[in-house]
Amino acid sequence: DGPDAAYQVDGWAMAHLVKAEELPQGSPLDGAHGFVSGLVEAMRDPRRPKLRFQWLDASSIRIEGDIPAGMQIAVAVNFDPGWVATQDGVPLPVNENNMGFITVPAQPAQSSRIELRYRGTAEQKTAAGVSVLALLGSFGGLLVDWRRNRRTA
Repeated sequence: DGPDAAYQVDGWAMAHLVKAEELPQGSPLDGAHGFVSGLVEAMRDPRRPKLRFQWLDASSIRIEGDIPAGMQIAVAVNFDPGWVATQDGVPLPVNENNMGFITVPAQPAQSSRIELRYRGTAEQKTAAGVSVLALLGSFGGLLVDWRRNRRTA
């Protein structure tokens, strides 16, 4: 409907093995083709092991495959400080690349399992707590007002 279009790209994967120097450097304002050319070439390299990517639920991802030495995992998911990662149960850092996506510097391994889980940030949890307290306060105020009106009626 309307001017929007959806395309299916065969062979597209959400996680790729990349070298640090293949990640976008600088700014996309420097020229989009040059900005992503190293990443695009890495994604097209048929010699690299392919990774299996699976959403487990709305806030959990599993990535499986061989991780050669010198490689990182570029994940086409927006970075947020609330993401945590483990590789075979061992914590890993979760970094933001210059495209705003996730990059995980995994350790070399065969048949490795990387899990990403979104835990949220302290600010988000605090805001949720304040929202719940405000909602409870509102209901409490309505209850007090309802009781007061009931007594006078």
